[in-house]
Amino acid sequence: MAKAVFTAAGGANFIGASAYILKLGSKNLSIDWGQGVSQNSPDGPQYDGHLDYLLISHGHTDHVGLLPAALRRWPHLKIFATKETKEIAKTVWHQTIHRYRDKNHFDSNRAPALAPFTENEALFAEKAIIVINPGEILELGGEIKITPIPAGHILGAVSFRIDFEGETYFFSGDTCFHESFFVPGAPLYSLDRCRLLVRESVYLNEDFEDRQKIIEDFQQAAAGVLDRGGQLLVPALSIHRTQEMYAIAVTAGLGPVYVDGSRGATKIYQQYAPRCGEILENIPRFSSHHERTRLIRSEEPAIIIASSGMVYENTLSAIWAENLLFREKCAIFTVNYQDPCGQGFVLNNSRKGQYIPFNGGIIQRLCEIRHFPLSAHMDKTDGQEMEERLNPDVVVYTHGEDKQIEKYIKANPATANRKKIKAELGKEIEL
Repeated sequence: MAKAVFTAAGGANFIGASAYILKLGSKNLSIDWGQGVSQNSPDGPQYDGHLDYLLISHGHTDHVGLLPAALRRWPHLKIFATKETKEIAKTVWHQTIHRYRDKNHFDSNRAPALAPFTENEALFAEKAIIVINPGEILELGGEIKITPIPAGHILGAVSFRIDFEGETYFFSGDTCFHESFFVPGAPLYSLDRCRLLVRESVYLNEDFEDRQKIIEDFQQAAAGVLDRGGQLLVPALSIHRTQEMYAIAVTAGLGPVYVDGSRGATKIYQQYAPRCGEILENIPRFSSHHERTRLIRSEEPAIIIASSGMVYENTLSAIWAENLLFREKCAIFTVNYQDPCGQGFVLNNSRKGQYIPFNGGIIQRLCEIRHFPLSAHMDKTDGQEMEERLNPDVVVYTHGEDKQIEKYIKANPATANRKKIKAELGKEIEL
């Protein structure tokens, strides 16, 4: 039997429901246990085996969203995460339960939709998490050693170095090497050699422009919308991207800037982000739908940063977009990855004057729409350089679009010293 076996239980050649199983001797550990976030991904991880340990890379829903449900199956599972990830996860679980309550309230004529876990299960999960610190070695049973390494993606995000019987296995998680407003970039970590590198593949074939230039272009374009008397919607991921976009706007003197959603994550950034200062204090918000309606009807120039970043149907950002799409003076600027199944993708690929499907109806798009790629992932060059620094025998590509992974491997084929494999759901890779 192989000494080590890797299996993608989720987050394979798609984005969502991340869960990566590594069998080391008699022990099984998973990196992440996420919820599905798009039509391309299953609702959650697909795994029927045993788990001894669960390592959480960061607090996004697609990486930590179903952890309470995992404990229902394995109540003695040992779970590890940074203190920031633990706090963010608590917020994510609360939002999940709240979202199902809202769904049942507004769809009262349908059978109730059950949340994937209860409040008590979320509380149990919170208490079960053992806090780990980047750079500190964690020794598990069976001679397994874990070293968390800052990943730069969001607050508290880490990669994992796993050592077992003389071999090293490296899981990148979602990694960002450039510095963002509140989070330093990931360090340029190196190894003489590792047996396995499991890496994210969101932007596997793309190189980013200079980040500072993108920020300046965004600020200039946003100022243009305000100057012509328009309202600007910035759909943003509630964790990290909302806080960063708010800081980018207000430090440039733009405003007024409102934030709709992301209260819990913003409080965590205020508490734990060392560069936060007073920037995130006293953020203008909306206490009711009436206040949102008043601003929309006033047509007063303003910037509204709202979740979700992918403009999924009937989210806060989708509600705002529905009210701005047909207004020529207004604009929608997307700033993060867009799920091909999401409404943000539809917006970015639409033409002015075109009628598009949106929130269950049809709306003519007359507003300005632009995309500013302020990603918190690594790009093509960053990923290639990471592979060279870690020098793996085997690279497994995960957390990316199927066709993009195939395109990359075809253009950058395996060599005699390095296998390159596209992860597939449930497929075992012996090491």
